[in-house]
Amino acid sequence: MEEAAEEPQEPEPPAAPVSPRRAARSRRSPVLLIVLVALLVLIGGAVAVFFWAPQFIPDSLSRFKPVKKQVAADIGVRRLSFKGVTGSFVDSNDARRLFVVQGMVKNDYPKPRSFILVKGTILDDQGHPVRMKMAYAGNPMSEAVIRTLTSARIAQAMKNRAGKGNSNVNIPPGKQVPFTIVFENLPENLGEFTVEAVQSSPGR
Repeated sequence: MEEAAEEPQEPEPPAAPVSPRRAARSRRSPVLLIVLVALLVLIGGAVAVFFWAPQFIPDSLSRFKPVKKQVAADIGVRRLSFKGVTGSFVDSNDARRLFVVQGMVKNDYPKPRSFILVKGTILDDQGHPVRMKMAYAGNPMSEAVIRTLTSARIAQAMKNRAGKGNSNVNIPPGKQVPFTIVFENLPENLGEFTVEAVQSSPGR
């Protein structure tokens, strides 16, 4: 028998050429991804330190530290309140026209306070300050007494730091102390007045 003739084999199609640039890019992709992840981790860590642990930022980079909020110091007025404040005109015996502000200032601090200083301000009819006087608490003066006093005696009374009978010293928590502020040389366009605490000191 004659052997069957072998069928000629078709040549395999050549492999598609691969661009060297494309191959290199596929090899670099994992490296680029790792670098990006590392950068994100570093940035996230820096942000976390900046906001939650700024104390770990070196002094050489202090300009990058967040600015601390400045808390205003209490000069002894934050817990002082006013009660029954009134203002009235008084004519003195020597024909001086006076404006008298009186009231009570209360110690709302948990500990005693001393030397409470109060400021009164007269505003004109436009709301602008035109007169200002300060007086220590604990020096009450009735209108009848004010009529008889000279300007110097009134000023001396308002400057009595300890108050009458040391009533402006070691004021217990919750206690109220009277005050009197007397204005002279009043403006013609007087509108209203304000009262505020200026300072106080810790008691014993």
